[in-house]
Amino acid sequence: EPALKVQSSDTRLLAFNLRRWGIFSQRGIEDTRKLAKIINDEKVELALFQGIPSKNFLDQLLSNLGDNWASAVFSEDKNQTAIISKIGKGSETFRSEVADISMVAFEKDGNLVRYVSCNSPSGRKSQERREMVDWLLKQYRKENELIVVAGNFNFNPHDRWSFLSPMITDSISYDRASWKALSLLGNIFGYSPNSDQPIRRLNMKQEWVIVSPGIELVSKTLPSISISDGSATVMTLRIMNSENDLNVNSPRVETLN
Repeated sequence: EPALKVQSSDTRLLAFNLRRWGIFSQRGIEDTRKLAKIINDEKVELALFQGIPSKNFLDQLLSNLGDNWASAVFSEDKNQTAIISKIGKGSETFRSEVADISMVAFEKDGNLVRYVSCNSPSGRKSQERREMVDWLLKQYRKENELIVVAGNFNFNPHDRWSFLSPMITDSISYDRASWKALSLLGNIFGYSPNSDQPIRRLNMKQEWVIVSPGIELVSKTLPSISISDGSATVMTLRIMNSENDLNVNSPRVETLN
């Protein structure tokens, strides 16, 4: 196939869940040099992580990547999400003290795009998963603003509708409603380490990327990693510059404390 013509509004994004989803969680990549090689080989500009084991791991990764990379935001307490970038620290950052959510905003070609990495709690915590989804919908589902969300819902009621379900969650109906509400943010793409098929329905995968209207998914590939390394996808995202562009006239935002 002919080479993809790169545009100035294109962004190479890596979404990586080092722990993966499931009853038996994986340790993920432990060698930061291996992770840095994946990022460099894929020519990634922005990485959204879940399952980062420690701040020291993130610092080592940035050291291996070089001076051009910066930590945009990292949840240091009980949270394990992080966002790193080759395009600066962003004009707006946020990390939740309650939910495992990290967020950073970048302006590119006059368009403000918010990138969110989130990891909802597993087990019998449907109320907390719902609060995470509601936060995303209320805070960042705004008119004329673009958003990209990568994360792990940590429960799929459509996969686990059996006599074991009451042991896994405290409210299947609540989880199903939260799961469906995620689709209000935009187009959803699932991924896994052993399949490159795009998601057709939200209930097919637990690890996903949501891309709001106004952003085109130009390409999506899976890096060469093992199942024990985690789940990852590399995406080329393009802001659609047209007369109906969603974010041309958006006001600049103030930095959140």
